[in-house]
Amino acid sequence: MLTADSDSYSLAPYMEIFEDKDNNLTIEDVSSPRMARQFAPYQKGIISPTRSACWIRFTVSGPLQPTSPPAKVWRLFLGEMYSDNTTLYFPETVSGPADRAMKWRAVQAGMILDPVLKSVIDVSPAPYLPTDLTQPKTIYVRIQSLVFVYPNFEICTDSDYRKKAARINRLLGLTHGIILTLLIYNLFLFFSQRKLSRLYYVLFTGAAILFLLAVSRLLYQAFPTIPLKYLCR
Repeated sequence: MLTADSDSYSLAPYMEIFEDKDNNLTIEDVSSPRMARQFAPYQKGIISPTRSACWIRFTVSGPLQPTSPPAKVWRLFLGEMYSDNTTLYFPETVSGPADRAMKWRAVQAGMILDPVLKSVIDVSPAPYLPTDLTQPKTIYVRIQSLVFVYPNFEICTDSDYRKKAARINRLLGLTHGIILTLLIYNLFLFFSQRKLSRLYYVLFTGAAILFLLAVSRLLYQAFPTIPLKYLCR
């Protein structure tokens, strides 16, 4: 249960996971009662690259009664997860003429390939949760990735998310800055010493910078039509 006592909650102890090996199940399929026992408790670790689809689910709830001051606005923080394609499904109950039916609101996340532009769409890694949490809601996350994924999901307030994002950006800037410094230093040594090993090191560090920029999606933000789609397929 989300309360006003904390600004952040780790979801790892509450997540359950299921692997769709045939990669053909929909949200209606995995949320059906017959699939309930197919989910197993998530054991902390990395999801290996696979062509299968991994489904993760967890249940959240807020105060049972309206609070004063109003309840906090919560976001689902996906952490430093760079998957090829991640879809979040939030339940929405729609009143119909006969009965109340369950509908799902899909939110895209991760690095998604645009089939028209042949580039990557960068979407928010921290979508907002439904505002009405007086009743428990089960949220599903579908992950499909050919790279390693560590689903360190958290639920946090908007202010706490901004702090986390700023911390990650500082860490990325520090990492890229150190590697760039090594590249420039070894490039200077190559011109002064004329050793081929220095040139190899410069090429290696340059490739490392490009790889980190691609994985962290910064390269796609700078060059949205850059033909590096094969890194995220």
